[in-house]
Amino acid sequence: NPALDGDRNGVIDEAQVSPFVSLAYGPYFNVDSGTIATISDPTVPLATTPVTVSVGGQGDFGGSTEFVTLDFNNGLLVRDVWVSGGRECFAPGSLASFSITPQQWQAIATQGLNLRVIASGDVGSGACDYSGVSVRIDFRSGLLVTDADGSVSVESVYLVEQSNVDVNGDGVSNGTDSRLIRDIVRRGELEDTIAR
Repeated sequence: NPALDGDRNGVIDEAQVSPFVSLAYGPYFNVDSGTIATISDPTVPLATTPVTVSVGGQGDFGGSTEFVTLDFNNGLLVRDVWVSGGRECFAPGSLASFSITPQQWQAIATQGLNLRVIASGDVGSGACDYSGVSVRIDFRSGLLVTDADGSVSVESVYLVEQSNVDVNGDGVSNGTDSRLIRDIVRRGELEDTIAR
């Protein structure tokens, strides 16, 4: 259906511009037992793909009782990282990641993200010269609004400009992403004008 491909490049617009979203929080320093950070983000987009949550950190994570817990929305989803894979004061740091389903993310996102990052009771800030933890959440989103025929609409331009989304997947949310959406929308508008 040509109406689904406004820029006539052979790729359905919605698939072409399913934006890559990367939400980064932290780093949070001087990691000690208890709550490291409480992250509140009321307007996170929904995911159309599995969501990858990555936790990076350096600190007192060497023992089996030294780990970090991520508590999404007051127990809606709880995950422990570095339970047996962390390293003590390791530079450049440890990285752990896990996936959650788009359905699990939808349950979180519709309430707004409320994430508590918690260090277990045996983690101590004085054990290492430096300690810090950061969290990154990556996914593709169907954030873009489509018209009744499924094509990208003018509202999509506004949403991309107001959100931190990477439409073209180059790792950066910038004017290139807005121009891509604008060009798709305007090409369809120009062809509609010429055809009439």
